[in-house]
Amino acid sequence: MSQEEIKNAIEKIIENVNASPTAGKFKYKVETELEEKVRCKATVRRFPEIIIDEPKAFGGTDLGASPVEMILVALGACHEIMYSALASLMGIKLTKCKVSLQADLDVRGLLGMGKDEGIPPGFTKIYYQTFIESPDSSEKLNELSNAVNEQCPVLDMLMRKVDISKQLTINGVTSEAA
Repeated sequence: MSQEEIKNAIEKIIENVNASPTAGKFKYKVETELEEKVRCKATVRRFPEIIIDEPKAFGGTDLGASPVEMILVALGACHEIMYSALASLMGIKLTKCKVSLQADLDVRGLLGMGKDEGIPPGFTKIYYQTFIESPDSSEKLNELSNAVNEQCPVLDMLMRKVDISKQLTINGVTSEAA
């Protein structure tokens, strides 16, 4: 898709939402299933299954990215998509957009070994660097960067408390999960 096609698609979404705010409400659905050891498969819409696995050091077969790596993938890809989308709306030409990410995780947290020390099971810090190439001014590109950081859904979900509803079905009996 060219930047003009992206701009047209986004402007159409904006037009639809302005006409009917409920047109902007989307529901996302994926399914995951444990296949073997710690290897899982994920189904997203009509796409081929995604394999999620762990490295051999964690009992996996290393056939796919781990769940925590998928979080980083989601953050980087979401940033790149938002750069493309917002640049098209702002009339900014991007010739390159790339995000490099790293994160810190203390395995003691996910193994329940760090509770007394307050070690969480997930990331304690995420680092990312965005590489942009464009003929536009640094001022416009900084404005774009600020907009991306304010509007990136994955960054928002990582930084803001999100309400999560949990259910557990054991042998066909469903209850609210703790």
